[in-house]
Amino acid sequence: KENMLNACKKGHLLATDLADYLVREKNIPFRKAHFIVGNVVAQAEAQGIDISEIKDLSKIDPVFDEKAMELLNFEFSLNSKQSEGSSSIASVEKQIQILEGFIQNL
Repeated sequence: KENMLNACKKGHLLATDLADYLVREKNIPFRKAHFIVGNVVAQAEAQGIDISEIKDLSKIDPVFDEKAMELLNFEFSLNSKQSEGSSSIASVEKQIQILEGFIQNL
């Protein structure tokens, strides 16, 4: 689990979640959200850290609030994906059950 978490910290994987949040929750046009999140990534890279390690997004841009800070958690991000076949733990467990049933019926 730790190796997977460390791998996630390479490439600022949560940047898309932040941009989506700004579009959906703050009604910011995607182009502007992309620009704002680009500043977050630039700040993180200047500090030699992943965006998940930023302590206060509102210091980078005041549009960010406490809810946005929750998005910097990989497990929260993973489980927020709720569509069928998604990466959430519940969805993956369901997919495993389906495949196990399929294998047993072979």
